Amino acid sequence: MEEKEIPALGRPFDVGMLYDCRTNNLITDKRVWNEQSIKQHTTSQSQPQCDFDFTAEDTISAKTSFLDINADLKLSLLFGWIEVHGSAKYLENHRTFTRQSRVSFKYRCRTHFKELRINEIMSDQQEDRQVLDSGNATHVVTGILYGIDAIFMFDRNTTDNEDKLQIQNKLEAMIKFLPKASVTSNTDEHTNKFLDNVKCTYHGDIPIDFEHETYEEAIKVYKTLPSKVGRNGKYSIPMTVWLYPISKLTNKTLSLNFFINDTLVNQIQDRFETIQHLKMKCNDLLASPSCEYDETCCQKVCEMKTAVERSEQKLKSQLSKSVNTVTSIDSVKRNVGKLLKEFEQSAIGPEKLESNISEIRTVISVIDTCVKKIVPENKDIHFELPSIDKFYGNLQGDNSRVSTNEQRKQKLRSNFQSMRKTLKEDINMLNVRFNENVKPSVRRTYDHFIEISWQVPQNEPDRYEVSYRRVDTEEWKIFPFEIKHPRLRLWSSTFEVNTDYILRVRYVGKFGEYSEVSDVFNTEYCSICNHVNRTFKKVGLIPCIKR
Repeated sequence: MEEKEIPALGRPFDVGMLYDCRTNNLITDKRVWNEQSIKQHTTSQSQPQCDFDFTAEDTISAKTSFLDINADLKLSLLFGWIEVHGSAKYLENHRTFTRQSRVSFKYRCRTHFKELRINEIMSDQQEDRQVLDSGNATHVVTGILYGIDAIFMFDRNTTDNEDKLQIQNKLEAMIKFLPKASVTSNTDEHTNKFLDNVKCTYHGDIPIDFEHETYEEAIKVYKTLPSKVGRNGKYSIPMTVWLYPISKLTNKTLSLNFFINDTLVNQIQDRFETIQHLKMKCNDLLASPSCEYDETCCQKVCEMKTAVERSEQKLKSQLSKSVNTVTSIDSVKRNVGKLLKEFEQSAIGPEKLESNISEIRTVISVIDTCVKKIVPENKDIHFELPSIDKFYGNLQGDNSRVSTNEQRKQKLRSNFQSMRKTLKEDINMLNVRFNENVKPSVRRTYDHFIEISWQVPQNEPDRYEVSYRRVDTEEWKIFPFEIKHPRLRLWSSTFEVNTDYILRVRYVGKFGEYSEVSDVFNTEYCSICNHVNRTFKKVGLIPCIKR
């Protein structure tokens, strides 16, 4: 095990503290040496340094690289194993819309370095051997570089009529100029108009005196940052931490569960990047005119966004459990590869979610076209009235013109009704609703299986999802098989003996609604067969074929 250097990420490090690299958690309630010994063998030296940097990327990879985060620490952040503070909160702030341009500016100041002279303190032989031998920690903190980070995120949304790349480049140029800019800088009217639509968000390690959202206010905050650090770095916090392996103090080999590699982390990271992009697409749809005027459209997009978020949580939970319970890198690779493959092929995988979002976007685009043609209530409509003579002459004209006008109106009504019908059908296709009072029912109970059935929804779907749970629990379990018929048989080995269960059915593919739950049924008739089948520990489905 080697010495390590990691970012503090706003966590309260101090020299002499213990750290567990297996979970990337700081241990604050135990020390190897007492406070007096640590203070006696600690030195501090000034290391003043200030610089700045910026990035136009907002991906997980770019953010972690911006804060010098390594692979295993990145994995802990993705799974939510550690809580970050201060400027590191920047990692949790993602773009909201796909047409949102963002440039992040980082002010970096370093003040002094504290070091625990490990050889000297070990020579005193005053360490707590019980703490060293407990195995709760892997490293001890021996060095800390203090300072502050302040990150300003500048966002600007682009309209459909604007060039996103052009806006992005202009925003980058403005942020590059920020260190040299002043509040009184003379800018032209076009630039001022551009900056009026730029919103600033601050994530920093020191508090600021006033709220800021504009570019000009960000300049004011930036100019005050050097004075906020305090004399000799009084208000600075740990920024970079050096860790010394405990195995070198105990002469005992302590191996980590596994050494995570960049390739594995990048595979996981890519999936979360994709899900984050799907969230932005849902937000794009929620900002559309159709969702503003039509509650049904808004509800369907919200359901879609909820499905994306549920997909993210499920992936995070499964991967976290898999990575945290294995003891070798080979096992991690196998488990992660299997989980990612199953996730891609599942009903909540990115490909299927993307397909559903595309279908909703197609319908909303058509509705948006119609909504944009609607004249706002407060808009003036300018037109010129015909002269009285011309108007009177038209009234005296032949009936053929009247007939032609009536035909034109009739055709317009017909076209409009046809369009409404088509749009209504398209919207209904996105959500299959079960008929009123529809719920699955148990038709027959045999020794080996239970036969259930349900009514077909109004828009007949391609396949179904059947789930069940015990009456005395809240956890639903889904049968992991493709179901294409509204009747099927369930192996009795699926259920526990003499237990009350309920069922429900949902249409999958295009996110549909759940049916009502079934009546309670008991598994007492399956007890004999269940006793035999339980040996195999297998759950299965048999499609019921009509005879």
